[in-house]
Amino acid sequence: MTQSSASRALLDEPFWFWPKPKREHLATLGTRALQPCRKMPPKEITELKDAIRATHGRESLHVESIAVKEVFEDQTAWEGTVEVFDLVGHPQAKRAYAWRHRDGDENKTVVVLQIPPVDSPQSAVKVAIAKQSTRQISIDRNGAA
Repeated sequence: MTQSSASRALLDEPFWFWPKPKREHLATLGTRALQPCRKMPPKEITELKDAIRATHGRESLHVESIAVKEVFEDQTAWEGTVEVFDLVGHPQAKRAYAWRHRDGDENKTVVVLQIPPVDSPQSAVKVAIAKQSTRQISIDRNGAA
C-alpha cells in the first residue's frame, strides 16, 4: 500500500475512530479530520441549509459534523467544523459541505458541492482555500487593496 492509498484509507474510516494527529503527520497529510466535534446548534444548521438552497436551489439533509484542520507549510491555514449535507435532487452532486468563518469583521458562509475533485470535507476546505487565494491574487494584480 502506497502512502497516498494509506492516507485515502484513513479518510474512509469513521471519524470517531481517528486518533488525534501528531504535528509531524499534519505536514505530510495536509488536511485531516480531527477528533469528533461539537454538534452545531439547530439554528445554525438551518442557516447553512438556507445558504445551500439559496446558492444551489436544492433542499438538503444534515448528515454529520466533521472537524477539519488544513495545514500549509507547517502553519494552520484553516481549522473548524465542516457540516455535511445530502442534497435532494441535484443533477451533479449528492452532497454539499458547508461552514462559517470569520473574515475580518464579517461572518462568511462557504458552500462547496461534492463534485470532483471534491470528495470529502477535507478536500472541500482545500478547494475553498485555493479559490480564495486565486481571488486574492487577482485582486492584488488589479491594484486593489
